[in-house]
Amino acid sequence: MSTGFGVLEWEKFLQDLQVFKKLPWKDTEWTLEDHTDMFPNIKLPGLIFLKTKKWVLPENKKCEQNLTTNLQESKVGKKFDNEEKEKEKEKEKEKEKDEEEILETFSDLDEEEIEDQNTYYQTPLSIEYHILYSSTYSCPVLYFNAYRSDGRTLSQTEIWEIIPQKYRKEFEKETNFHFISRKEHPLLELPFFFVHPCNTSRFMQNYYKTKNYLLSWFSVIGPAVGVKVPSILFTHL
Repeated sequence: MSTGFGVLEWEKFLQDLQVFKKLPWKDTEWTLEDHTDMFPNIKLPGLIFLKTKKWVLPENKKCEQNLTTNLQESKVGKKFDNEEKEKEKEKEKEKEKDEEEILETFSDLDEEEIEDQNTYYQTPLSIEYHILYSSTYSCPVLYFNAYRSDGRTLSQTEIWEIIPQKYRKEFEKETNFHFISRKEHPLLELPFFFVHPCNTSRFMQNYYKTKNYLLSWFSVIGPAVGVKVPSILFTHL
């Protein structure tokens, strides 16, 4: 079991790390990266982490219907307030009028603009995930970077856009701010995105009986950034 109050000690993190890595993940291979040689004479926590890389198709951008809906809502808007009931014949006329306005809206759009947006939304992203340990918060922290097929990294705004809506709303409600930020990776010294760990101990208090703190934590964090955790993995603990 994990340490009380939802936190995790470094030694237990290392134990959970080994178990986590050996679980039968589907289409995901986790590897250990050891940086203890950076400080050979000092035993510092946080110098070993897990990493993996996956191709991910953003869930809330993966079909043309999403683009169509967004364009309709942004350029056409709400047409009727439905405050009064009208005759069936009048409703049909209004419906036809609405359809004509939508067609006019799309006729004004640049075809290349639509093609570019569809291509952007439907292109898989290469996402690299690192699970590190935070000595400050005594808990795991997820660092990640998302890359286009040409190797360019996504901006923070673009990262936020590919997060499924249900997770954006949930985390904004819990934290009152965007739960993803960008800073230098503590070991690689490269810009990485990371999921804020400040509330981890609070929500992990609900998992105080878990056999593997790391897996329970990742089952909450992972899906928000493109990695689903099959429930069957818990049967292998």
